[in-house]
Order: sequence, then structure tokens, then C-alpha cells
Amino acid sequence: MRHSLILGYSVGSFAATIGIYGDEAEGEYFDLNYETKISEFDVRVGLLVSGSDLDDDESLYFSLSKSFEL
Repeated sequence: MRHSLILGYSVGSFAATIGIYGDEAEGEYFDLNYETKISEFDVRVGLLVSGSDLDDDESLYFSLSKSFEL
């Protein structure tokens, strides 16, 4: 049986998400990130912590994006 639960909360530029999932493999994750705008770019930095039947892992990530119309 496949199941999942995702809870998220944000305050200002900070956001947090907790997720629990299961099927053939079960696990959970926690994502905490901060988003801001620098010049015309959207910048996000975050920490992702995950655990599962297979492995536990921590990752620090950074994203830079820009939207435009065609």
C-alpha cells in the first residue's frame, strides 16, 4: 500500500517541509530553505535531510533562476 504525508510551513522568506512516504521503500525528509531576490534573479539556499530504508543523507543546495516571457 502506497502512503505519504507532507506538511509545509513558511514565514517570510523561510520555508520548511516535512515528508513521510512509503511503498516498497519507506523514508522521511526535512527541507529548510531561504529564498530571496538579488537584482532580477531568484536565489534559494536550503538544507535537505532525508532518511530511508536504503540510506540517510544530508544535502546543502543552492539555486539561481530568472523568469522571462517569450
